[in-house]
Amino acid sequence: MFGILKTYKDMKNGVRDPGGLGKEFALDIIRVPLLVFTILGVLFLIFMFVLAFTASLGGPYLFFKIVFILLTIPYTLFLLIAWPIYRKLERLAERAKNKINEKIVDGEVE
Repeated sequence: MFGILKTYKDMKNGVRDPGGLGKEFALDIIRVPLLVFTILGVLFLIFMFVLAFTASLGGPYLFFKIVFILLTIPYTLFLLIAWPIYRKLERLAERAKNKINEKIVDGEVE
């Protein structure tokens, strides 16, 4: 049901602002997987931290300490690179939308 309402809202906004609709569709292709990867990665690292450094689930385990450290460094580097790239793509899409909106001519049929 939510998908149908979102599609309806997108199409309604697309009639008023076709450049904005294209921008949103293009950014959704990147934003959704990046957001899912960020959330799942953070949850996984929290779970690894709990296993590695607390006694909540059976005590601190050396294996999970190693896994936590080995995965935290590249994951953090990935996030520090991926989100700024996304923001730059967002600005690029905004500029493209503005250029498209400049070229759209409103016309009337008499």
